Amino acid sequence: MDLIWNSHYQNNLVPHAENDKGSFWWRDLLHLCDKFRGIAKCTLGNGTSVLIWLDVWNDYCLKDSLLRLFSFAKNQKISVAQFLSEENMDNNFYLPLSQQANEEYQQLREIIHSLQVHDEQKDQWTYIWGSSKYTSKKMYNLPYKFIQPPKPFIWIWDSKCANKLKVFSWLMLVDRLNTRNILRRKKHNIQGINYSCAICTQQQEETTFHLFFDCIFSRQ
Repeated sequence: MDLIWNSHYQNNLVPHAENDKGSFWWRDLLHLCDKFRGIAKCTLGNGTSVLIWLDVWNDYCLKDSLLRLFSFAKNQKISVAQFLSEENMDNNFYLPLSQQANEEYQQLREIIHSLQVHDEQKDQWTYIWGSSKYTSKKMYNLPYKFIQPPKPFIWIWDSKCANKLKVFSWLMLVDRLNTRNILRRKKHNIQGINYSCAICTQQQEETTFHLFFDCIFSRQ
């Protein structure tokens, strides 16, 4: 790692802001950077490995919170360390700024003023769930942790019946049983017959609701 860094990323260059460099296996790893950054955040140290606009650092995501000012940035892939190295912060932007961008510029000045950069410390990258360790469980729970399933689904999966009955009941509720209606929606051609219910004479399409609740044969 030190060899790669010293060869390609001197002068505080950020790997995910540069073109592919190094050996083929390192380039393959770099292709995963965007996925990692989508679920990662950074606690600022010296600011050399984090992009001030595009990365999440110290719970800021400036591209989203300062969108108008971001459009005036000369280098949208600049690191925090490079941004702060400019004696005059105005040099990082195309001037003049619009009124809305100028208002966001004042917000940025307050953020920069409150920063504590530690030149001797490295940036600390962690996953957004607060740990430096990746687990499939936490990754899976990330988009679903605030979703409340319908109560009938909870009742089905908590019941003590056989698993095949649980799966069948769940498929029925989400309308995924292979009724003739589903086969028609999948553009499956049923040779020699139409898509009407196979067990009654009502000539209604065989949907899940009809088959279990509306069909005369089923009701009897």
